[in-house]
Amino acid sequence: MNKSVIFLLSMLFFSCSNSKSVPDENALSSDSENTLNAIALDRIGPNYITEFNSDSTFALVKNPQKNRPFVSGVFFVFDVMEKEVILEDVLVQGRINWRKPFELEVVRIPGVIRGDEGDQKPKGYLFDAKKRRRIPIGK
Repeated sequence: MNKSVIFLLSMLFFSCSNSKSVPDENALSSDSENTLNAIALDRIGPNYITEFNSDSTFALVKNPQKNRPFVSGVFFVFDVMEKEVILEDVLVQGRINWRKPFELEVVRIPGVIRGDEGDQKPKGYLFDAKKRRRIPIGK
């Protein structure tokens, strides 16, 4: 009986221990969610999609692009914990996606290519959401 009491106490201790919880997109605080939705409505309009990074600490908000291979329009990155926009940009033609947990890749696809411009490479940048810094690519 003594062993069972120790076992129960240890289970109780470990189940009540303080563990760091990571927010997910379904567990956003209502304050963060309201702020995100208000900013999205103001900057993009009623039709927008939200893509969270892997631990849901940052959100990419952009125009929905149905049946189009490339994204166009305004997009922004929202810091869920600080409840603020940390990047806003306009993409005429390109793609945006989370590359790593805190790294966003923004690639601009060249438009109509004329003459000797055939060797143009897509340009853009990586955005480090933690450091809030752009790193140019495709120079």
